[in-house]
Amino acid sequence: MEQINGYRLERWIAVLLGLLFFLPFVARGDELLYTDSYHGDEIAHVSGERFLALVVGDDAARLEPVSIRVRGVYDPIEDLDGEMSGKRVEVEGHDDVFLLRSARLRAGNVVAATPARTELPIDAPLTITLGATHYTLDSRCGNTPDPDGIVECAIVLDDGTRSQVLAHVFQFFEAGNEMRVFFSFAGDLDGDQRLDLLLDISKTDHEWHPALFLSSAAADGELVAKVAELVTYAC
Repeated sequence: MEQINGYRLERWIAVLLGLLFFLPFVARGDELLYTDSYHGDEIAHVSGERFLALVVGDDAARLEPVSIRVRGVYDPIEDLDGEMSGKRVEVEGHDDVFLLRSARLRAGNVVAATPARTELPIDAPLTITLGATHYTLDSRCGNTPDPDGIVECAIVLDDGTRSQVLAHVFQFFEAGNEMRVFFSFAGDLDGDQRLDLLLDISKTDHEWHPALFLSSAAADGELVAKVAELVTYAC
């Protein structure tokens, strides 16, 4: 009997170890990436990983299944000894696209808002229309700068019935106390007919910090939830 119980225990241990091994692959969270060059420690992705590329045209937008390629590149800041510690993410057939990975997203056409993106900063407040709903993307900045002349600003999304602070950023008080909002996409990415955003929430001029906000992940009383973000510094 002891031999049988020992055998069963060994089988359970083997099963549990197997589950622990596969758990990171099954429970992978939402992720955001971009076709660009990075410092070596900024990303851990490898060639062959699958993503959905957000392809935005003049009249339509879609999420397209792609496989990424990650290759080594020279990092002008880190590679003073001639080695290549940088990494470049590429996708065949596409340049300058966001790469998304989430159980909430499906390949296919997506509904873009108006406006769907900005190539230049737009002074807040900004009205974004999706279907019959008009959203406002605004900023609220403090009136008193710190000793370095910096004020904190909140980026706020409002649909006429609810307001939500999406992020806090900083700017010089001398800039007129008005933020300029950058966003790379506005539309319905997850198919629930509510606004989703790809928004730059960088806090300094030296970083790029895009974040993915999805309405389907929002808690009660919220419009969206930040599900993924990417932070990179100039190479």
